[in-house]
Amino acid sequence: MLIKELVKIQQRDEQIRDHHTYEEIRTNKKLQDEMVHLDTINMRHIDDILLRYGRYPGKKLVDELSDVVASVIQHSPYANQAKYLPYIKKAVYDYDLSSEYLVVMTDRIKVIEGKPQLYGSQIVYDEEKKKEVLYNYQGTIQEVEKRRESLGLITLKKYLRNYYPNIEYPTK
Repeated sequence: MLIKELVKIQQRDEQIRDHHTYEEIRTNKKLQDEMVHLDTINMRHIDDILLRYGRYPGKKLVDELSDVVASVIQHSPYANQAKYLPYIKKAVYDYDLSSEYLVVMTDRIKVIEGKPQLYGSQIVYDEEKKKEVLYNYQGTIQEVEKRRESLGLITLKKYLRNYYPNIEYPTK
């Protein structure tokens, strides 16, 4: 039952994201509204699952579908992200979820709060420069790399090169 439910949630979560670019979504109000609608439906289901199970349904329970819960939470409003960050953190430290989800969630919350990110996972669109840029990070680039290494992540340099080749790696 839970696996079927997570598959349906995953399909809704990917419905727009897999068929449109970030730029298309960012500039199309209709797509944005539809995505928010689907995300809201998904979050209601995730709230129910977490209430039913009392914990994060990790790899031991649902195998690779454990990522679905974290993805939906990441796509939800700040209040949900902050509320469920402890679930994500515990799942990562229990080896029930990839540390990448903790990194993205932590950094996303920092960005929303207007604080520097810790791991360098968040890219924002700079209206003045008319391009995507790495959001401000806490400390030096070496400190960011150490934090990433402590969670078993690839270096920020590799992350940017692999996923955002147009974004320059910071030197300080």
